[in-house]
Amino acid sequence: MSADFRLRYLQTDLGLRHVGEDQQMYLAGLLTQAAAFVQRRGVALDEGSDADDMLVAMVAAWMYRARATATQPPLPPMIRCEIHDRLAAQKMRGDGDDL
Repeated sequence: MSADFRLRYLQTDLGLRHVGEDQQMYLAGLLTQAAAFVQRRGVALDEGSDADDMLVAMVAAWMYRARATATQPPLPPMIRCEIHDRLAAQKMRGDGDDL
């Protein structure tokens, strides 16, 4: 269920109404990379969380847009702030593995 929501959020963010099977597979791969990107920064993702689905979709949309440039642009401040806020909240609650 979460993967479907992430894909729908990503398609909406990118303004893609109709995607072919190959493009859908590419976007699903981006979502996997985006989730790993967020987790490498210490954020434990909850598969049932709308907020986490949206965060992963935002990161994937940034990756999609950045693919056309020679050098990867910096992470947008909004996404960076969201990742830091999630990480801080997890630390305050004591969530995560030895964060």
